[in-house]
Amino acid sequence: MDWRKRLAELERRRSLILRISIALFFVYGVSVLVLNIDNGSFNPQQEPVLLLKLPQKYRMGEGVPLPEVVAFEVNRHRRNLFRDIEDSVVPMVGRKNIREAGDREIELPPMISPANRMFGPGTETAVERPFPRTLLTSEAMSRIIVVQKYNFLFCPVVGAASRAFKAFLNRIDQNPEYLDLDKLDSGLLTLSNFSLRDRERFLTRRALKKVIFVRNPYERFASIYLHANSTHDELKYQEFMARVRGRKVDEEVASKTVVMSGLRTLNQVVTQLSKFVSEPHKMDQLFWPAASLCIADEVRYDFVGKADRLEDELNRLKKTLGLPDYRLPTRVQLQITPQKTEERMEELYANSSAKKRVFKLMQKDFVAFDFPR
Repeated sequence: MDWRKRLAELERRRSLILRISIALFFVYGVSVLVLNIDNGSFNPQQEPVLLLKLPQKYRMGEGVPLPEVVAFEVNRHRRNLFRDIEDSVVPMVGRKNIREAGDREIELPPMISPANRMFGPGTETAVERPFPRTLLTSEAMSRIIVVQKYNFLFCPVVGAASRAFKAFLNRIDQNPEYLDLDKLDSGLLTLSNFSLRDRERFLTRRALKKVIFVRNPYERFASIYLHANSTHDELKYQEFMARVRGRKVDEEVASKTVVMSGLRTLNQVVTQLSKFVSEPHKMDQLFWPAASLCIADEVRYDFVGKADRLEDELNRLKKTLGLPDYRLPTRVQLQITPQKTEERMEELYANSSAKKRVFKLMQKDFVAFDFPR
Protein backbone atom coordinates (compact mmCIF):
# COMPACT_ATOMS: atom_id res chain seq x y z
CA MET A 1 0.00 0.00 0.00
CA ASP A 2 2.90 2.34 0.76
CA TRP A 3 4.13 2.35 -2.81
CA ARG A 4 0.65 3.16 -4.09
CA LYS A 5 0.35 6.14 -1.75
CA ARG A 6 3.77 7.40 -2.75
CA LEU A 7 2.92 7.03 -6.44
CA ALA A 8 -0.33 8.97 -5.94
CA GLU A 9 1.54 11.70 -4.06
CA LEU A 10 4.12 12.01 -6.84
CA GLU A 11 1.34 12.25 -9.44
CA ARG A 12 -0.39 14.98 -7.41
CA ARG A 13 2.83 16.98 -7.10
CA ARG A 14 3.56 16.60 -10.83
CA SER A 15 0.08 17.88 -11.67
CA LEU A 16 0.47 20.81 -9.27
CA ILE A 17 3.84 21.82 -10.73
CA LEU A 18 2.41 21.65 -14.24
CA ARG A 19 -0.53 23.90 -13.31
CA ILE A 20 1.76 26.42 -11.61
CA SER A 21 4.05 26.49 -14.67
CA ILE A 22 1.14 27.15 -17.01
CA ALA A 23 -0.18 29.91 -14.74
CA LEU A 24 3.23 31.60 -14.55
CA PHE A 25 3.64 31.40 -18.31
CA PHE A 26 0.22 33.00 -18.81
CA VAL A 27 0.95 35.79 -16.28
CA TYR A 28 4.27 36.48 -17.97
CA GLY A 29 2.64 36.73 -21.39
CA VAL A 30 -0.07 39.10 -20.16
CA SER A 31 2.46 41.27 -18.33
CA VAL A 32 4.62 41.60 -21.46
CA LEU A 33 1.57 42.58 -23.50
CA VAL A 34 0.41 45.14 -20.90
CA LEU A 35 3.88 46.66 -20.56
CA ASN A 36 4.16 46.99 -24.33
CA ILE A 37 0.83 48.82 -24.40
CA ASP A 38 1.36 51.04 -21.37
CA ASN A 39 4.94 52.17 -21.88
CA GLY A 40 4.16 53.65 -25.31
CA SER A 41 7.04 51.74 -26.88
CA PHE A 42 4.93 50.19 -29.66
CA ASN A 43 6.53 50.60 -33.05
CA PRO A 44 4.45 49.61 -36.12
CA GLN A 45 7.67 48.86 -37.98
CA GLN A 46 8.37 46.04 -35.50
CA GLU A 47 4.89 44.50 -35.70
CA PRO A 48 4.96 40.73 -36.39
CA VAL A 49 4.41 39.79 -40.03
CA LEU A 50 1.30 37.80 -39.10
CA LEU A 51 -0.52 40.90 -37.89
CA LEU A 52 0.50 43.01 -40.86
CA LYS A 53 -0.52 40.43 -43.44
CA LEU A 54 -3.97 39.42 -42.23
CA PRO A 55 -6.77 39.68 -44.82
CA GLN A 56 -8.37 43.12 -45.04
CA LYS A 57 -12.05 42.12 -45.06
CA TYR A 58 -14.26 39.20 -44.11
CA ARG A 59 -17.74 38.25 -45.29
CA MET A 60 -20.61 37.94 -42.85
CA GLY A 61 -21.04 34.30 -41.81
CA GLU A 62 -17.54 33.33 -42.92
CA GLY A 63 -15.57 31.18 -40.48
CA VAL A 64 -12.52 32.97 -39.05
CA PRO A 65 -9.69 30.87 -37.52
CA LEU A 66 -9.13 31.58 -33.81
CA PRO A 67 -5.47 32.72 -34.26
CA GLU A 68 -6.66 35.42 -36.69
CA VAL A 69 -9.32 36.62 -34.22
CA VAL A 70 -6.71 36.83 -31.45
CA ALA A 71 -4.24 38.58 -33.76
CA PHE A 72 -6.77 41.33 -34.60
CA GLU A 73 -7.52 41.90 -30.89
CA VAL A 74 -3.84 42.07 -29.97
CA ASN A 75 -3.16 44.37 -32.89
CA ARG A 76 -5.99 46.66 -31.78
CA HIS A 77 -4.82 46.84 -28.13
CA ARG A 78 -1.23 47.54 -29.11
CA ARG A 79 -2.45 50.57 -31.02
CA ASN A 80 -4.54 51.77 -28.07
CA LEU A 81 -7.74 51.31 -30.05
CA PHE A 82 -11.03 50.28 -28.45
CA ARG A 83 -13.92 48.17 -29.66
CA ASP A 84 -17.51 48.40 -28.44
CA ILE A 85 -19.28 45.20 -27.55
CA GLU A 86 -21.42 45.45 -30.71
CA ASP A 87 -18.45 45.92 -33.01
CA SER A 88 -16.99 43.10 -35.06
CA VAL A 89 -13.63 41.75 -33.92
CA VAL A 90 -12.52 41.41 -37.54
CA PRO A 91 -13.14 43.98 -40.31
CA MET A 92 -16.31 43.23 -42.27
CA VAL A 93 -17.04 43.89 -45.92
CA GLY A 94 -19.26 46.87 -46.62
CA ARG A 95 -19.36 48.05 -42.98
CA LYS A 96 -16.78 49.37 -40.55
CA ASN A 97 -18.45 47.39 -37.80
CA ILE A 98 -21.70 45.69 -36.93
CA ARG A 99 -23.06 48.57 -34.87
CA GLU A 100 -23.18 50.88 -37.90
CA ALA A 101 -25.62 48.52 -39.56
CA GLY A 102 -28.03 48.81 -36.64
CA ASP A 103 -30.85 46.32 -36.73
CA ARG A 104 -30.74 46.08 -40.52
CA GLU A 105 -29.46 42.95 -42.15
CA ILE A 106 -25.93 43.39 -43.46
CA GLU A 107 -25.94 43.16 -47.24
CA LEU A 108 -23.35 40.88 -48.77
CA PRO A 109 -21.78 41.70 -52.13
CA PRO A 110 -23.46 39.62 -54.84
CA MET A 111 -21.57 36.76 -56.42
CA ILE A 112 -20.90 37.36 -60.09
CA SER A 113 -21.71 34.34 -62.22
CA PRO A 114 -19.33 33.32 -65.03
CA ALA A 115 -22.03 34.30 -67.54
CA ASN A 116 -22.12 37.91 -66.31
CA ARG A 117 -18.40 38.33 -65.59
CA MET A 118 -16.50 40.70 -67.87
CA PHE A 119 -13.42 39.10 -69.40
CA GLY A 120 -10.78 41.23 -71.07
CA PRO A 121 -10.53 45.04 -70.74
CA GLY A 122 -13.46 46.44 -68.80
CA THR A 123 -14.52 48.71 -65.99
CA GLU A 124 -13.76 47.90 -62.37
CA THR A 125 -16.67 46.33 -60.54
CA ALA A 126 -18.26 48.84 -58.18
CA VAL A 127 -18.98 46.22 -55.51
CA GLU A 128 -16.32 45.50 -52.91
CA ARG A 129 -15.75 41.74 -53.12
CA PRO A 130 -13.14 40.34 -50.72
CA PHE A 131 -12.03 36.79 -51.32
CA PRO A 132 -13.43 34.11 -49.00
CA ARG A 133 -10.94 32.41 -46.68
CA THR A 134 -11.78 29.05 -48.25
CA LEU A 135 -10.57 30.41 -51.60
CA LEU A 136 -7.35 31.93 -50.23
CA THR A 137 -6.43 28.55 -48.73
CA SER A 138 -7.69 26.39 -51.60
CA GLU A 139 -5.61 24.25 -53.98
CA ALA A 140 -6.07 26.92 -56.66
CA MET A 141 -3.45 28.99 -54.81
CA SER A 142 -0.81 26.37 -55.68
CA ARG A 143 -1.90 26.47 -59.33
CA ILE A 144 -1.90 30.23 -60.13
CA ILE A 145 1.62 31.37 -61.04
CA VAL A 146 2.96 34.75 -59.93
CA VAL A 147 5.26 36.50 -62.44
CA GLN A 148 6.32 39.54 -60.44
CA LYS A 149 8.97 40.64 -62.93
CA TYR A 150 6.29 41.39 -65.54
CA ASN A 151 3.46 42.11 -63.13
CA PHE A 152 0.93 39.39 -63.96
CA LEU A 153 -0.66 36.17 -62.71
CA PHE A 154 -1.01 33.15 -64.97
CA CYS A 155 -3.27 30.13 -64.48
CA PRO A 156 -2.19 27.10 -66.56
CA VAL A 157 -4.92 24.72 -67.73
CA VAL A 158 -4.13 21.05 -68.40
CA GLY A 159 -4.92 20.25 -72.02
CA ALA A 160 -4.41 23.87 -73.15
CA ALA A 161 -0.63 23.97 -73.72
CA SER A 162 0.01 24.22 -69.97
CA ARG A 163 3.49 22.64 -70.13
CA ALA A 164 4.52 24.85 -73.06
CA PHE A 165 3.45 27.95 -71.14
CA LYS A 166 5.27 26.85 -67.99
CA ALA A 167 8.42 26.36 -70.05
CA PHE A 168 7.88 29.80 -71.61
CA LEU A 169 7.53 31.41 -68.16
CA ASN A 170 10.69 29.69 -66.96
CA ARG A 171 12.50 31.00 -70.01
CA ILE A 172 11.46 34.63 -69.53
CA ASP A 173 12.68 34.20 -65.94
CA GLN A 174 16.09 33.27 -67.38
CA ASN A 175 15.93 29.68 -66.16
CA PRO A 176 18.43 27.68 -68.26
CA GLU A 177 16.55 24.43 -67.56
CA TYR A 178 13.26 25.68 -68.93
CA LEU A 179 12.86 22.60 -71.19
CA ASP A 180 13.28 20.10 -68.35
CA LEU A 181 9.74 18.73 -67.78
CA ASP A 182 10.68 17.49 -64.30
CA LYS A 183 11.65 21.01 -63.23
CA LEU A 184 8.89 23.08 -64.84
CA ASP A 185 7.09 23.71 -61.55
CA SER A 186 10.12 24.06 -59.27
CA GLY A 187 11.28 27.22 -61.03
CA LEU A 188 7.97 29.06 -60.67
CA LEU A 189 6.33 30.83 -57.74
CA THR A 190 2.62 30.36 -57.08
CA LEU A 191 0.21 32.21 -54.82
CA SER A 192 0.67 29.48 -52.21
CA ASN A 193 4.23 30.78 -51.68
CA PHE A 194 2.82 34.03 -50.26
CA SER A 195 0.90 35.03 -47.15
CA LEU A 196 -2.91 35.22 -47.10
CA ARG A 197 -2.74 39.01 -47.20
CA ASP A 198 -0.42 38.98 -50.22
CA ARG A 199 -2.63 36.46 -52.02
CA GLU A 200 -5.63 38.72 -51.50
CA ARG A 201 -3.63 41.75 -52.63
CA PHE A 202 -2.41 40.02 -55.80
CA LEU A 203 -5.90 38.83 -56.72
CA THR A 204 -7.59 42.20 -56.18
CA ARG A 205 -4.94 44.64 -57.41
CA ARG A 206 -5.87 45.95 -60.86
CA ALA A 207 -2.25 46.75 -61.76
CA LEU A 208 -1.45 43.03 -61.61
CA LYS A 209 -2.94 41.49 -64.74
CA LYS A 210 -4.60 38.06 -64.61
CA VAL A 211 -3.97 35.80 -67.61
CA ILE A 212 -5.49 32.49 -68.68
CA PHE A 213 -5.39 30.45 -71.89
CA VAL A 214 -8.38 28.19 -72.49
CA ARG A 215 -9.32 25.59 -75.09
CA ASN A 216 -12.56 24.42 -76.62
CA PRO A 217 -13.83 21.92 -73.97
CA TYR A 218 -14.51 19.20 -76.54
CA GLU A 219 -10.94 19.42 -77.86
CA ARG A 220 -9.43 19.73 -74.40
CA PHE A 221 -11.19 16.62 -73.12
CA ALA A 222 -10.21 14.70 -76.27
CA SER A 223 -6.58 15.81 -75.85
CA ILE A 224 -6.47 14.53 -72.25
CA TYR A 225 -8.01 11.24 -73.37
CA LEU A 226 -5.61 10.78 -76.30
CA HIS A 227 -2.58 11.59 -74.15
CA ALA A 228 -3.55 8.83 -71.71
CA ASN A 229 -4.21 6.35 -74.53
CA SER A 230 -0.88 7.06 -76.22
CA THR A 231 1.13 5.80 -73.24
CA HIS A 232 2.74 2.37 -73.45
CA ASP A 233 3.16 2.25 -69.67
CA GLU A 234 0.56 0.00 -68.07
CA LEU A 235 0.96 1.62 -64.66
CA LYS A 236 0.41 5.13 -66.04
CA TYR A 237 -2.74 4.04 -67.84
CA GLN A 238 -4.01 2.37 -64.69
CA GLU A 239 -3.36 5.61 -62.81
CA PHE A 240 -5.36 7.51 -65.43
CA MET A 241 -8.32 5.15 -65.11
CA ALA A 242 -8.15 5.42 -61.33
CA ARG A 243 -8.45 9.20 -61.69
CA VAL A 244 -11.44 8.68 -63.99
CA ARG A 245 -13.09 6.69 -61.21
CA GLY A 246 -12.14 9.32 -58.62
CA ARG A 247 -9.74 7.04 -56.77
CA LYS A 248 -6.02 6.80 -56.14
CA VAL A 249 -4.32 3.77 -57.62
CA ASP A 250 -2.36 1.32 -55.51
CA GLU A 251 0.93 1.07 -57.41
CA GLU A 252 1.72 -2.39 -56.06
CA VAL A 253 -1.64 -3.72 -57.24
CA ALA A 254 -1.54 -1.78 -60.53
CA SER A 255 1.88 -3.16 -61.43
CA LYS A 256 0.39 -6.66 -61.41
CA THR A 257 -2.64 -5.71 -63.50
CA VAL A 258 -2.64 -5.86 -67.30
CA VAL A 259 -4.84 -3.07 -68.64
CA MET A 260 -3.39 -2.05 -71.99
CA SER A 261 -5.30 -4.78 -73.80
CA GLY A 262 -8.59 -3.09 -72.91
CA LEU A 263 -8.34 0.61 -73.72
CA ARG A 264 -11.56 2.49 -73.02
CA THR A 265 -13.26 4.58 -75.67
CA LEU A 266 -13.81 8.27 -75.05
CA ASN A 267 -17.51 7.60 -74.56
CA GLN A 268 -16.76 4.96 -71.90
CA VAL A 269 -14.45 7.35 -70.05
CA VAL A 270 -16.89 10.27 -70.07
CA THR A 271 -19.72 7.93 -69.06
CA GLN A 272 -17.80 6.97 -65.92
CA LEU A 273 -17.11 10.64 -65.19
CA SER A 274 -20.80 11.51 -65.57
CA LYS A 275 -21.53 10.23 -62.07
CA PHE A 276 -19.68 13.32 -60.76
CA VAL A 277 -21.97 15.84 -62.50
CA SER A 278 -24.05 16.26 -59.33
CA GLU A 279 -20.90 16.23 -57.12
CA PRO A 280 -18.16 17.89 -59.21
CA HIS A 281 -15.90 18.45 -56.19
CA LYS A 282 -15.37 14.66 -56.00
CA MET A 283 -14.12 14.48 -59.58
CA ASP A 284 -10.36 14.39 -60.16
CA GLN A 285 -9.07 17.88 -60.99
CA LEU A 286 -7.60 16.62 -64.26
CA PHE A 287 -11.14 16.73 -65.66
CA TRP A 288 -12.30 19.98 -64.04
CA PRO A 289 -13.47 22.84 -66.29
CA ALA A 290 -10.88 25.60 -66.68
CA ALA A 291 -13.30 28.00 -64.94
CA SER A 292 -13.20 25.78 -61.84
CA LEU A 293 -9.45 25.15 -61.96
CA CYS A 294 -8.72 28.88 -62.16
CA ILE A 295 -11.65 30.08 -59.99
CA ALA A 296 -12.97 32.27 -62.82
CA ASP A 297 -16.20 32.94 -60.92
CA GLU A 298 -14.12 34.86 -58.33
CA VAL A 299 -11.08 36.12 -60.25
CA ARG A 300 -11.57 38.73 -62.96
CA TYR A 301 -9.22 37.70 -65.76
CA ASP A 302 -7.91 40.61 -67.84
CA PHE A 303 -6.56 38.46 -70.68
CA VAL A 304 -8.31 35.30 -71.89
CA GLY A 305 -6.39 33.67 -74.74
CA LYS A 306 -7.81 30.92 -76.95
CA ALA A 307 -5.61 27.89 -77.64
CA ASP A 308 -6.94 27.45 -81.19
CA ARG A 309 -5.22 30.75 -82.10
CA LEU A 310 -2.20 30.13 -79.92
CA GLU A 311 0.53 32.00 -81.82
CA ASP A 312 -1.63 35.08 -82.49
CA GLU A 313 -2.87 35.17 -78.90
CA LEU A 314 0.65 34.77 -77.51
CA ASN A 315 1.89 37.67 -79.67
CA ARG A 316 -0.98 39.78 -78.36
CA LEU A 317 -0.05 38.86 -74.79
CA LYS A 318 3.63 39.71 -75.33
CA LYS A 319 2.67 43.07 -76.75
CA THR A 320 0.22 43.81 -73.94
CA LEU A 321 2.59 42.91 -71.08
CA GLY A 322 5.90 43.78 -72.72
CA LEU A 323 7.24 40.22 -72.58
CA PRO A 324 10.41 39.07 -74.37
CA ASP A 325 9.83 37.95 -77.95
CA TYR A 326 10.29 34.21 -77.30
CA ARG A 327 8.27 31.51 -79.01
CA LEU A 328 6.54 28.67 -77.21
CA PRO A 329 8.67 25.50 -77.19
CA THR A 330 7.57 22.84 -79.67
CA ARG A 331 6.18 19.40 -78.78
CA VAL A 332 9.48 17.88 -79.97
CA GLN A 333 11.46 20.10 -77.57
CA LEU A 334 9.12 19.12 -74.72
CA GLN A 335 9.17 15.45 -75.77
CA ILE A 336 5.39 15.36 -76.13
CA THR A 337 3.86 12.91 -78.58
CA PRO A 338 1.69 14.79 -81.14
CA GLN A 339 -1.96 13.76 -80.70
CA LYS A 340 -3.51 15.31 -83.83
CA THR A 341 -6.60 16.00 -81.76
CA GLU A 342 -8.32 18.27 -84.29
CA GLU A 343 -8.07 15.61 -87.02
CA ARG A 344 -9.64 12.93 -84.82
CA MET A 345 -12.55 14.91 -83.37
CA GLU A 346 -15.14 13.40 -85.68
CA GLU A 347 -13.93 9.88 -84.90
CA LEU A 348 -13.82 10.45 -81.13
CA TYR A 349 -17.27 12.03 -80.95
CA ALA A 350 -18.95 9.65 -83.40
CA ASN A 351 -21.24 8.70 -80.53
CA SER A 352 -23.43 11.79 -79.99
CA SER A 353 -24.02 10.90 -76.34
CA ALA A 354 -20.30 11.42 -75.65
CA LYS A 355 -20.53 15.03 -76.75
CA LYS A 356 -23.59 15.62 -74.59
CA ARG A 357 -21.84 14.18 -71.54
CA VAL A 358 -18.71 16.29 -72.12
CA PHE A 359 -20.95 19.36 -72.37
CA LYS A 360 -22.49 18.60 -68.97
CA LEU A 361 -19.08 18.09 -67.39
CA MET A 362 -17.58 21.26 -68.92
CA GLN A 363 -20.68 23.45 -68.90
CA LYS A 364 -18.99 26.17 -66.86
CA ASP A 365 -16.40 26.69 -69.61
CA PHE A 366 -19.04 27.00 -72.34
CA VAL A 367 -20.72 29.73 -70.29
CA ALA A 368 -17.66 31.52 -68.90
CA PHE A 369 -15.56 31.61 -72.07
CA ASP A 370 -18.31 31.72 -74.69
CA PHE A 371 -17.47 28.51 -76.53
CA PRO A 372 -20.00 27.23 -79.08
CA ARG A 373 -21.97 24.23 -77.95
